[in-house]
Amino acid sequence: MKYLEKTFKERCKKQLSPYGFKPYRNNFYRVINDVFQSLSLHQSISGRECTVEFCAFPLCCGERISKSCCGHFHLKSFENSYAWFEFDRDDLASIDNCIDSMFDYIEKYLIPFFESADTAGNAYRAYHDYGFPDLDYVMFCMTVKESWYNKGIDHLLAMKNQIETAYQRNIECFGDDLGEDYHMRIKDDLDAIQYKIEMLSQPNKQYIENFILQNERLALANLGMK
Repeated sequence: MKYLEKTFKERCKKQLSPYGFKPYRNNFYRVINDVFQSLSLHQSISGRECTVEFCAFPLCCGERISKSCCGHFHLKSFENSYAWFEFDRDDLASIDNCIDSMFDYIEKYLIPFFESADTAGNAYRAYHDYGFPDLDYVMFCMTVKESWYNKGIDHLLAMKNQIETAYQRNIECFGDDLGEDYHMRIKDDLDAIQYKIEMLSQPNKQYIENFILQNERLALANLGMK
């Protein structure tokens, strides 16, 4: 698989460097305005398939952002497909064809997506324009940065509902085996979400400004960009 990785990285350096992307291990990333963007090569356990995962996160996601951070979506997500790119690991020509196919998708879909998602607000619109499922915490951070507080509350409520639904399911499945620490962790998570809902409902501008500032500083520090 070294040939696949080496050739893919060489292509990325050639075709993505003009857009400001920098290499870090299997990742290529950049910061544009208040958004972190990255893409990363992923290979299947079988060694016969691969894909490129990507993300566009607002810097105010804070500690979730690092040089090794990669996304929840992959190239064929642009066509509502979960398929990966196949190749014969014993045939260099097959690997080259696979890389060519991935870069066709990168040029056709991913670069335009990255270019359109150049601010927190534009990234929010881009996720919806391309039909990607909501990443509620990421979308919450985008809406906070853009002062779209009602939308932010909607995403917080969705997060709360997901936690409560999973919590109830686990109680039904595991009962007393869950342990007190688990129950306390769920309570803390729900309390934190409720507090954010209250802060946005007012809205408490001091809390919101501090949330954005502290998280953006943390993200930039993680990226070595203090």
